[in-house]
Amino acid sequence: MRRITALLLLAAACGGPPPPNVPSTTLKGATDSLTIPDLDISGAVPLGNDRWAIVSQLNNIVRVVDWGHHAVRRLGRPGVDYLHPSSITAVGGTLYVTDWGKRRLTAWGPDGRLALTIAAPAELGGLLPTARDGDGWLYTEAHGGQLDSGSVLRWRVGAAHPDTVARLAPYMMQEVNGPQGRRLVRQIYSGNDIWGVLPSGAIWVARVTRNRLDLRDTTGRWHQGPSLPDPIYPVTRFDKDYFVDGFPEDQRQMAGTLPFAPVKAPFDGAFAEDDSIIWLQASRSLTDSIRTYKVLERDGAYAQEVRLKNARRILGAAGGSILVAEQLEPGKGFKLLRYPSNGIP
Repeated sequence: MRRITALLLLAAACGGPPPPNVPSTTLKGATDSLTIPDLDISGAVPLGNDRWAIVSQLNNIVRVVDWGHHAVRRLGRPGVDYLHPSSITAVGGTLYVTDWGKRRLTAWGPDGRLALTIAAPAELGGLLPTARDGDGWLYTEAHGGQLDSGSVLRWRVGAAHPDTVARLAPYMMQEVNGPQGRRLVRQIYSGNDIWGVLPSGAIWVARVTRNRLDLRDTTGRWHQGPSLPDPIYPVTRFDKDYFVDGFPEDQRQMAGTLPFAPVKAPFDGAFAEDDSIIWLQASRSLTDSIRTYKVLERDGAYAQEVRLKNARRILGAAGGSILVAEQLEPGKGFKLLRYPSNGIP
């Protein structure tokens, strides 16, 4: 109840339009496009030289997009080299794939060949690394009990135990009654802290209940960014129906009993550009066809607003270009589009 009250107070405090000194631009003028058949895009990272890696959890595949040759190819042998890729990260052209199917992390060289495998470290309690910095440190997220805060752990091969380098807000839980008695369930649309690691080893955390960006520099010192302005989006009946309708028909009655947050989290996605810029994907009404992104400096300052029409989604930005995904008809895959950044931010 205390966290719900805090979120409502935050929502009341951060409503309204962006500050007048923050420039806003609508992304347009795609310079290239490609189509992929996957059912989802779970993540994307730049590999340099106009290349990107993208992962689909539903299709259990990683692909490499090469804009220079206008081509898309599969990474390795899906189902053999990896079974269930869940996340990807890249440092210096080397791609790292977290594979929950084989319980390992794999590293792939710029030539697309498998270069290294790291089994799930016992020191991480069965967790797999999901991020890496330029100095070889590996990072993952850990949560204790349902009401406990989370942690970002840092570890390298050969270390006896990981270090805790960041704390994350606990999930917003609610007690509900069910066939098996009372239990705690995470509130739908409540959001969570989103974090990442820059190549330098600096760690950024987008704080969901504070609506700000915090950064831990390479000396271990934390820098707290300013609170960001955002409109308030209450969770409506339409939001609830949309969520429930995403389940198979025989599971919708169960889904309808899940708890929903009173208001949506201020953002529902984030990614880093190079070593200095963080993009936050702002929450929106389901009836709004425009997505809004807040482009932040390392210190959390709100540098620019970027808007994207037609319900498209920005996957990442690097090397003067922005990667965008547009979902085609159900089951038809996605169109990938490349936009020039044109000085954003």
